[in-house]
Amino acid sequence: MDNEKAEKTPADKLAELIYLEQELATIYGTLHKRHGTYFRPLSTYEIRRLVYDSHLKIAENEKRSSGVIQEIIYFLEVMNLTPPDKIEPLDSFPVKNGVLRIKNGKVIFCQSKKEIYTFQGEVEYDEAVDTKTAEEFLEQILPSESNRKQVLEALAFAMLPVLRHSINYDVIIICYGVGANGKSVLLNSMVQKIFGLSVSNVSLEAMNERFHLAGLLGKRINISTENRTNRISENAQLKALTSGDMVSIEQKHKDPIFVRLYAVPFFAINKEPAIGDISFAMKRRLHIINFPNSFVDKPDPNRGNEYKADPTLRDPASERTIAIQGGLLRLIAQTAERLCVEKEITPNDMEAITLGQLKTSHIRQFIDETFVLDYTGVIESAKVHEIYIQWCGQQGIYDENSGNGKSRWTNPDDKYDKAQKTPDRLSRQILNFYPREVSRIKKDNTRCLKGLTLKEGALVDDLFEEKGSEE
Repeated sequence: MDNEKAEKTPADKLAELIYLEQELATIYGTLHKRHGTYFRPLSTYEIRRLVYDSHLKIAENEKRSSGVIQEIIYFLEVMNLTPPDKIEPLDSFPVKNGVLRIKNGKVIFCQSKKEIYTFQGEVEYDEAVDTKTAEEFLEQILPSESNRKQVLEALAFAMLPVLRHSINYDVIIICYGVGANGKSVLLNSMVQKIFGLSVSNVSLEAMNERFHLAGLLGKRINISTENRTNRISENAQLKALTSGDMVSIEQKHKDPIFVRLYAVPFFAINKEPAIGDISFAMKRRLHIINFPNSFVDKPDPNRGNEYKADPTLRDPASERTIAIQGGLLRLIAQTAERLCVEKEITPNDMEAITLGQLKTSHIRQFIDETFVLDYTGVIESAKVHEIYIQWCGQQGIYDENSGNGKSRWTNPDDKYDKAQKTPDRLSRQILNFYPREVSRIKKDNTRCLKGLTLKEGALVDDLFEEKGSEE
């Protein structure tokens, strides 16, 4: 009787799978309310993968609803609370009537959409649209040509984050000017409409607070027009956000997750920013955009920077507003194409950029060749780093016995490999590429990586055996 209970037939497993799928269907509404539109629906194949993966096998004991379901819910949440490059392609941007995509250094428009996106823009794209109205609007609120160029480039990087893998872009946009000068109209009425649900609204002062960064997950642009202060101080989270570094996202009653965020930050203030004692790295990132003109109902003719306000711009359904939105979307796409030409991004460069992976890094190859992604596996971070150094030696990247008696990187230009000199840095890079499969834990006060098991017969095993025999 015990043997019959321990062994499950294929029919039993299928019945349990159907039961699990039904349970997941009933709780999906709760998950959707908890995480909003960022929680995307899962296909039947994905649910079955979750159920039958090594770390989510249906246990042989009696834990059915309480154990397995809760474990699957947890992994569903972790899968969905990851950067957008793990869910949707960073070289695409869904508009109201299709998808914009970079291909062969050009932005092309596709009418049909097969992909599932976590957001969709609210403005239709038209290659033949007349951009004159949008250009005139930008010239009115931003007389400086360099400021207009900076804003359009920032919006292009926000629309297609894949550009940031080929072009170093670490910029914080600060828009300032006395009220009624077009900041809110540009950001709230135009840009927010173009980007739709991919907009977050985390304020400047909230960037350093613990739980607010979770609002940037899955977003491509952050627009904050309600900032209590105009003082710019040192902000480690903002620096990490703009540099493309991994940041720790904390949520109440949940373990922190390490992700890379792509939201380009826009902050609007009414006074000229007061820059405090900040580092050069922080100061270099600041792009301060001045909106010098005012738009009022009764402009003073003695003031050269006051103009008649256009009330139709506050109406989202007005003909001029729609024309500016469509023209601005086209200008952003043209800016993305110009960046590809100016920075000499070739089609081969774009093809070499895989989702979430820098094309010059060897981390993914290292993991694939030496480890198995196994949820039950735990290995010390220092041991992984030691294996990585030896693997790099096999690849000719790292020379452990250089002429001066010190180990060195043989290719000084390969900064991504030079950056993995410590176990902690290597662990962060592994979490970058495998945020769902690998996590950092402490075991017996030792830092470890959970989710990795050393492959049997890997080349690294032989290296350790040889090292042991020599000793």
